[in-house]
Amino acid sequence: MVKVFKGSVGKIKQHKHYDKAASWTKMLSVTGGTQIILQVLGFLTGVLLVRLMPQKEFSYYTIVNTMLGTMTVLADGGVATGVIAYGGKVWQDKYRLGQVLATGISLRKIFSVISLLVTLPILVWLLRVQHAEWWQIALMVCGLIPAFLAAVSDSVLEIVPKLHQEIKPLQLNQLVVTLGRFVLSVGSVFFFPFTVVALLGNGLPRMYGNLQLKKISNRFVDTAAKPDPEIRSSILGIVKKRMPEAIYYSFSGQITVWLLSLMGNSSSIAQIGALSKISLVTTSFTMVLGMLVIPRFARLPDDSSVILKKYIHSSALAVGGLLVMLLVLWFTSGLVLSAFGKEYEGLDYELVAYFIGAAVAFMANFTYSLFSSRGWLMNPVLSISFNAVSLAVCAYFIKVDNLQGAIYFGIANSLIQFVVNTFFLLYSIFKKRK
Repeated sequence: MVKVFKGSVGKIKQHKHYDKAASWTKMLSVTGGTQIILQVLGFLTGVLLVRLMPQKEFSYYTIVNTMLGTMTVLADGGVATGVIAYGGKVWQDKYRLGQVLATGISLRKIFSVISLLVTLPILVWLLRVQHAEWWQIALMVCGLIPAFLAAVSDSVLEIVPKLHQEIKPLQLNQLVVTLGRFVLSVGSVFFFPFTVVALLGNGLPRMYGNLQLKKISNRFVDTAAKPDPEIRSSILGIVKKRMPEAIYYSFSGQITVWLLSLMGNSSSIAQIGALSKISLVTTSFTMVLGMLVIPRFARLPDDSSVILKKYIHSSALAVGGLLVMLLVLWFTSGLVLSAFGKEYEGLDYELVAYFIGAAVAFMANFTYSLFSSRGWLMNPVLSISFNAVSLAVCAYFIKVDNLQGAIYFGIANSLIQFVVNTFFLLYSIFKKRK
């Protein structure tokens, strides 16, 4: 029996795909295991903030954090897409990759100033609608700045080690940052349960992590490299195509919170803010696939058959993982909600529905990341027009001044984006084959 077992193991090891399968299993287990720790810490941080902060303060925190996401997307405008698309071609050339990185960061700094000028007045307006005092708004804006400054360059800096598949240093840095956010946010909010304190607890560790991320990236680039006009022109070519979509999706992607901020009350905003913590589960998936799948997809040879096969395998992996998560959440929704506190009990249906919306949004973003990593970009006029019309139709039929309506609206919005992105990716693959 032992001999038979050893013989079977030997045959498996001799299989032509064994080394590849073993390598992927090891990377997934290490990366996935670390992401589980990261998301558990992130979830605990979110839950404790929900419990420790008064509902009014947590509604402010939800609005400001949502605007941070919008500001970050606008500050990018497609720069990260251009960096990974160009970097995927020269990732083995230290000097050229250094030029790509320097060019990307210089463009990010310019766009970040524009982003602040556009979004800060909107943030102030939304907070005033929810009856925040002027001195509170001033403090919240100051508390937002550290996280925004870190976001200006971190998503560009991490592209370099991702292209070289140096995952461990990245994850160690993420672990330190997440632990710092947990200790600083929860520890400070326990004594001072105010929005500005929670924002600083989130932003300061990210700034430290950003400095460490720069050290990691510098190992793979020539730090003396300067921004290059040719690379700048190439990245701006992608930005010109991507920017209209970035502007549209930066607001439409957060539209549920915007609508509740304008038409709902602080209770509904706090509830959707609490439910959004469950999306940390899909965030862990985003991190894993963003580290292991997207850079490899960008590096694939220009062969439509290979690209299509990789897309099918990656999508099947993503959908399978999301279905398992949904099943677990279905049976544990009561336990999850009890962690948020009494003010959030009884939202079992809303919690599951919110996760479905988050899962669909994840697939839409994942599909977009796949084709954009190849430098494929759809006509922004067509995509925005189609999505805007569909969004208007959904707004007409769905009442969005309450929690359930906002969740339904979010699901419809994400589903439309997923269908459009999937169609474009398949169209691009088959067009290349012809």
